[in-house]
Amino acid sequence: ESSMNGLPSAGWGNAWLGVPERGTIPRQPGGWAFAVLPYIEEVDLHKSLEGVTSSTVEDRYKAAVAAPVRIFACPSRRSAGPIPVDAGSFRTAVPLAVTIEKATRTDYAANAGTVAKCPPLSILKGLAIGSGGDSIEIEGCHNSSHKNGGQPIRASIKGVLNGHINHADDHLGPCGSCAGNASYAGPADLATGDAWCADMTLTGKFAAGRDGGIPELQNGVIYRMSRIVPAAIKDGLTNTYLIGEKFVAADEATTGMAEGDQRPAFTGYSSDTVRWAHELPARDSAETSAPNAFGSSHPAGWTAAYADGSVRTLSFDIDPEVHKLMAGRADGQVRLP
Repeated sequence: ESSMNGLPSAGWGNAWLGVPERGTIPRQPGGWAFAVLPYIEEVDLHKSLEGVTSSTVEDRYKAAVAAPVRIFACPSRRSAGPIPVDAGSFRTAVPLAVTIEKATRTDYAANAGTVAKCPPLSILKGLAIGSGGDSIEIEGCHNSSHKNGGQPIRASIKGVLNGHINHADDHLGPCGSCAGNASYAGPADLATGDAWCADMTLTGKFAAGRDGGIPELQNGVIYRMSRIVPAAIKDGLTNTYLIGEKFVAADEATTGMAEGDQRPAFTGYSSDTVRWAHELPARDSAETSAPNAFGSSHPAGWTAAYADGSVRTLSFDIDPEVHKLMAGRADGQVRLP
């Protein structure tokens, strides 16, 4: 944070790998695990991907993503090192898709916020609208907790801000779509990604092709194209998750097939590298899918690092509301577990 004037972002999307020449925030298409390599004594690994060309990109990236970075591996679950990749080709600085067959994973995920796919409309409050607020429409859901599943919202940005911003259970995204793996490919190329980074107004985030704005409208500390500074963590650094252990299906920990664990550690924003707090953390179990949840293989609980650098072991039975509050950076409520 002191070197880059902000915490790393989660990158651009699940189709991207890290590019060392592009720094950490928010123009780095790779994820937070790639961005921090120079700060965890992995400078050589980071530099190994500098200056790749069409003729060298495949070999260099295959070697880099397979490197056994021990700090990303929980020894209670698996050893550091590559396992099969179930989701194939990835983008880099070179306009040529790189096919990855095996890669090291991260057993830890950044805190992207309270909810993965349906952030509350109140998250729009106070953000710059930009031009087009009267014409660009938002898709959302009104009264989503109602027994009938809520009423769809489709209105201009300004219309939504004027009519729905204070309804606690209104959210972005269609009604009934909040479950499931929250993964987005991201921009198609570097130029498009840079354009997205340059226009972080609400109208920009809701422009065509930007996944309904949802990946860039999170209330955690590390999410797509984020640039969070400590001052933005208004609930306090000691009260807010930074990174936590993630849930992985116990029978798929070394197969590369578990949802939320199918891609290399260095990929951008997806449930492989970030998690949310709308599901309770859980102990790894077989034949179970919880790609958005924190968790661990430990019987006694799971471990989280907080934004102040402290580390705590927490119960799987943490109060659901407390868990959500610890993930939100500025919800105005502080309740310790």
